[in-house]
Amino acid sequence: MPIQHLTAGVFVSRVLPLLFFSVAMVLAVVPACVSTGMKSSGSASGDYLSFTVGEGVTQYFIRPLAFDRKDEQGEIDFTFREGQGAQTMDTVTANFTIVSTAIRKTLTAVQLRTDSTTATSFSVSTLYTEAKGDEVTARYSAKLPRQAFYRLFHEPVWTLLITGPTGSMTYQFTSSSKGTVTQLYRDLIRVAEAP
Repeated sequence: MPIQHLTAGVFVSRVLPLLFFSVAMVLAVVPACVSTGMKSSGSASGDYLSFTVGEGVTQYFIRPLAFDRKDEQGEIDFTFREGQGAQTMDTVTANFTIVSTAIRKTLTAVQLRTDSTTATSFSVSTLYTEAKGDEVTARYSAKLPRQAFYRLFHEPVWTLLITGPTGSMTYQFTSSSKGTVTQLYRDLIRVAEAP
């Protein structure tokens, strides 16, 4: 009998408060996650994601677009914000990966080009460079001017030019990326760039 009483006391004094605390934390966190939940937007394939980051400000993430040249390939994705007060956020973050046999630990500039527009990076940083066999995967992050970035979407044919200590390389965007750029202009960019 004393053992059962001791066990019940431990449950009430130690386990029960922990259980109440756990339930309270779940109830506090779940509504916050639901109210700011990220949702897939754009075409049926979900070309971009959007979510609210503050009153009147929406953050957009454009899913990776593929590019290539000879035996190299890569992907680039974009993140930017729009809305009240977003006018001060005049840059777009472009994160991109290149898989190649060349080792490019640093880049000095990145340009995205169409026939009529060029968006040149303000800065470029290397996130990582790693080798697996002959292939080297490098991940970079660049800041682009937002208005020039929007103008790129007026044309679906894009070129990526990277410049580093050993020279420049040019990549072409794939056919599927061209279709995605056209769809993104219709569904997202033409509204985002409107005054």
